[in-house]
This record gives sequence, structure tokens and C-alpha cells, in this order.
Amino acid sequence: MISKIFPTTKLFIISVLIVISLVLPWQFAYLFVLPMSLILAFADKKFSQYIKKLLVILVVVLLIIFLFQLFLDKSTENVYVNLGFMRITLNGILNGLEQTKFVLTLITLFLLFFETTDIEDLMIALQQKNVSHVTSYIIMASMSMIPEMIKRSSKIMRAQEARGIETKGSFKNRMKAFFPSLGPLIIASLSEIDEKTITLEARGFSSENKKTCLKEIKKTTADRIIFYVFLVLVAAVLIWRFK
Repeated sequence: MISKIFPTTKLFIISVLIVISLVLPWQFAYLFVLPMSLILAFADKKFSQYIKKLLVILVVVLLIIFLFQLFLDKSTENVYVNLGFMRITLNGILNGLEQTKFVLTLITLFLLFFETTDIEDLMIALQQKNVSHVTSYIIMASMSMIPEMIKRSSKIMRAQEARGIETKGSFKNRMKAFFPSLGPLIIASLSEIDEKTITLEARGFSSENKKTCLKEIKKTTADRIIFYVFLVLVAAVLIWRFK
């Protein structure tokens, strides 16, 4: 399963696939990277969470870029739909696919990475690569901040419901429940920051001594094989593309 692969090995794989997507046509991103990511998420039992997030991001980001590309297209051949201000043509669709291949690859792979990688493991792996513990912690805190705030917001909304406040129904009712919950959410977040600061200092976070971890993760033989396979793969693709 992909979750068993060492975090930095996964980052290397992502880097290789992004480079390959830049030099190959759009078919690589749409017909290989996207289906393969879905298969890997399914194999890792993360498909449900992965597909929900992926669809939301792709619809918002790719649709905007794609429509903008169609709007800029001025070709008059192979016109499928003519709306006056915008024509949907074969050339426009192909250009849209080509322009969005990089964004698709980036979003698809990094979303799969964060869905299948424990943030703590990533932090430990970065420290093993001699990345500053401060930098590692900032990365970990940044990635965990939004999920933590969503969970906290959900708890506050359930507390509001227990008090008899309507949190469902019309948009107006939702807004009435949402804005009063911002105060407790912000106060709780600030309190947690203060608690984390005290905890980190108590554990010698600012000390210049070498840091140790209770949890140990190590690269396996499979990680090394994967690394060299993808290294050869990207070299072969670049040589073939630019020979």
C-alpha cells in the first residue's frame, strides 16, 4: 500500500511524475496519473475521502482554467457549440487539456500524498534529511491547522444545536448559526496556540541540542528500489523527449 512507502520517497515519486507530465502530452496526466491515483487511493482504503476532496478541487480549479482557455480560443474550425461570446471547438478543448495537465497532476498527487501520509511521519522523515526541526514543525502545524479547525467548528455547531439553535435549513438560518460560532472558534484556537507554545518549550523545542523522536521510521529495500526505478524512468523519458 502507498501509505507504507517512506514519505520522502513518495515526494520523490511525485516530483518525477510532475516533471514527466510537463514534457509529455495531456494524455499522461488524464489517462495515467488520474486513474492510477484513484486506484492507489482505493487500494489504501482512502478512496471515499480522496474522491470527495479531489472532485471539489478539480471542479473549482480546472473548470475555471478550462473555461478561460475556451474563452481565449479564436479558432473557427471544428466548432461544437457557438455561444457568441465563446466557442467550444476541438482546438480549444485540446488546448484546455494541455494547459490543465500540470495543475491536474499537481493536485491529484499531492492530495493523495497528504491523504496517505501521516503528518508525524513526514516531520520525522524531514528531520532525518537534516531539515530544521522548526521548519518541520511549521509544515506539520500548517497542514494540520485546517482539519483541526474544521473538527473544532463541528463541535461548536453541535453544541449550538444542543442549545436549541437552528444550524440547518435555509442559508439564512445557517448564517445566523455560523457567525456566533466564530467567536468561540477563534478564542479556542488562540488558547490552543498558547498551550502548544508552553508544551513545546517544556520539551526543549528551542534548544540547539540534537532532537530525538519516540517514533522511528526507516527506509526499506522497497523504498530504495522504487527510488532508483523512478530515477531511471525520468531520465529515460527526458532523453527520449529531447533526443
